Amino acid sequence: MATKVSDTDSNRPSRDNQGRNGVPNIPLPVNRPELEHIQHLTLSPTTTSHKAARPPVEFQGMESPSRIQKNSISRSRFTSFSSSASIEDDDGSYSDDSYSSDDESSPRDRSQVNSKGHKDFCIKDIKLASYGRKEIHIAEKEMSGLMLLRRKTTVTGDKPLKGARIVGCTHITAQAAVLIETLVACGASVRWCSCNIHSTQNEVAAALAEAGYPVFAWSGESEEDFWWCIEKCLQAPNWQPDMILDDGGDATHVMLHKYPGAAKYMKGVVEESITGVHRLYQLSKEDKLPMSAINIHDSVVKTKFDNLYSCRESVIDSLKRTMDIMFGGKMVCVCGYGEVGKGCCAALKGLGAICYVTEVDPICALQACMDGFRVVKLEDVASFIDILITATGTRQVVCRKHMNKLKDGCILANMGHSSHEIDVQSLKDLKKERIRPRVTHYIWPNDKRIVLLAEGKLLNQVCSKVPSLVFSITSATQSLALMELYKAPPEYYKNEVVLLPKKLDEYVASLHLPSFDAHLTELSEEQAKYLRVPKNGPFKPHYYKY
Repeated sequence: MATKVSDTDSNRPSRDNQGRNGVPNIPLPVNRPELEHIQHLTLSPTTTSHKAARPPVEFQGMESPSRIQKNSISRSRFTSFSSSASIEDDDGSYSDDSYSSDDESSPRDRSQVNSKGHKDFCIKDIKLASYGRKEIHIAEKEMSGLMLLRRKTTVTGDKPLKGARIVGCTHITAQAAVLIETLVACGASVRWCSCNIHSTQNEVAAALAEAGYPVFAWSGESEEDFWWCIEKCLQAPNWQPDMILDDGGDATHVMLHKYPGAAKYMKGVVEESITGVHRLYQLSKEDKLPMSAINIHDSVVKTKFDNLYSCRESVIDSLKRTMDIMFGGKMVCVCGYGEVGKGCCAALKGLGAICYVTEVDPICALQACMDGFRVVKLEDVASFIDILITATGTRQVVCRKHMNKLKDGCILANMGHSSHEIDVQSLKDLKKERIRPRVTHYIWPNDKRIVLLAEGKLLNQVCSKVPSLVFSITSATQSLALMELYKAPPEYYKNEVVLLPKKLDEYVASLHLPSFDAHLTELSEEQAKYLRVPKNGPFKPHYYKY
């Protein structure tokens, strides 16, 4: 919205056309006149607009930001939509990749101060800040597109998020820190917490706190801690959020249930997970969504890179880190053949594994068949497979009846976003033996053991690290979605869930092309007229399947 997209050739990301300080002249396509013709779509075939219920509760009536008591937010009232829900008897943090701290007391029981006297944060140990800053610098080198977006802001002086107040509830990693600092460089004020109780890099949280950002997260949070951190982000003296950047829907859920009066004044929500997106569509369908929401989970570049290309690499990395196994000849069953399942199967097949697929969707099942995989029912293969991976996004895909059939030593892992794909609670009656961080044996009475990784949490977030390039693409998409919401005129977006405009999808891709020394071919006027598309995009209709 900040500047108009130019139709000149000079705006292509070419090395022959650099702006100041080596920044390619890629304009930020967020000018309202340029986007007026773009159709904003909802995925719901039955509804086109959803008027929100707006309870007359004022923001000023919110509770003080005092510490939330143990019973103030119960599991029954706020069920986590992300992969953050804790597992009973979890006795340690899975984040052993993070730098350790000598202080094992709860961060909530300690008062910490950074070097500038700033206290508005709650993390594991502020002394880890220097290590975290090094991690952030490493991530910046790979996050070329997002850094380009930040440099454009620095060079031009444009502040597309000036005055915006954003609450973030995402994984807190070095890559997320690059996103946070980019949003601040664009003019935003932020408060941040984690969407997952295990995935926080403590040293990165310390680096953010040292830089003065209000961050509330540490690896190994209890579920009470998890909700308390979200509350601390939503509640702050003289600070009311405009927007929420969510991963799993938890921050949005708390905002809507505890502060409905404040929610109606917000500009909107940007949600990236399938779990959170489903929840938003449900609220919209029930006419209970009091704000606009952008679904970036289904944006093209996010779906392909975060789900397909990222999982294709990280599933192998995660299994190697935790189990030190070879994949040649292994029998593997992948539940679900969406983008995540496709990435997992492609990687495993490439290393010589024999893959089976379970599916409920006949189109995805046919794709699996054409890609050379056997489509089966889980109960038919459970007795002889070596590895079982879930990648569906729904609940109880692997139940106790399936686990009873698994052979001794079978490895069980979850690559889907939901923490409930594997029914871990059904194993409570079995003996549990922690072998190493992230690796747990469940032992049957006949001494059969299955190996559960990350206690059923998201495998590649808990046991590995998602590539920084993938985070750059996702983060750039999130940043542009926030700018789109913030700069949109009043009532431009209704109280419904929309997809990211195609033009912005293409812009995210263009930000990352210079790092590959990629040069786009230009459409001629005649070609553009023949195809009936604008010469400079968007190049595909909204229904095009990439």
